[in-house]
Amino acid sequence: MAPTTWLSSVLCYEFDLKEDSKATSPRWEPQIAVLCEAGQSYHPQHLSEEGRWTTDLNIKTPGTTCLRDKMDLLEHCKKVYPGRDITNIVESSHYQKIGGWCRQGALNAAKCKGAQRWIKPFRCLEGTFQSDALLVPEGCLFDHIHNASRCWPFVRWNQTGAAACQDRGMQMRSFAMLLPCGISLFSGVEFVCCPKHFKGYMLSGVLRRGWGMRYLEKRDMCGNLSINST
Repeated sequence: MAPTTWLSSVLCYEFDLKEDSKATSPRWEPQIAVLCEAGQSYHPQHLSEEGRWTTDLNIKTPGTTCLRDKMDLLEHCKKVYPGRDITNIVESSHYQKIGGWCRQGALNAAKCKGAQRWIKPFRCLEGTFQSDALLVPEGCLFDHIHNASRCWPFVRWNQTGAAACQDRGMQMRSFAMLLPCGISLFSGVEFVCCPKHFKGYMLSGVLRRGWGMRYLEKRDMCGNLSINST
């Protein structure tokens, strides 16, 4: 078995931040959400550039059940964002509460009043893949694992990062995929390990990418964000 490549951990502590380390700079990105419930069939939703979850009833989906196949999810991303170069998908790291679900056969999306559900959306990735920048609070460690012989889904790499933090006596704070090797398949993970019972208030930290540049994030007293590369 090919050895897993571990890059050295980095303890980062540079700039004062005044909010939770799970949040990076807020920005819109293409996303779709799918609700799968036994006995019910709902249309997928997508995130508009205004930041609202919406349903396009004119876009047909394969079959009468919710989208599960990764290729179908990718094709749906391309349909709802036709002007963007969607090349892959990855499951979001966080759940969102989404309502207004339209059952199959609905004629007017504005009248869909489906109950809110906690959903983990799929991010529709554009163009050349770039790993996410992760914020490393003071006292935490950044690391990543890459193994070209392993082409695994999101969940498997999530478990791998969590286990690596646990081996250090820490817990995983955040993570992101590295290097796609197929549709929603990847050959690595980057992650941040923090001490157990880490609170995360009045944090200092830097944004790190597993491959490439380091980004320093700084907020002023008004909460305005600036990011500089190093």
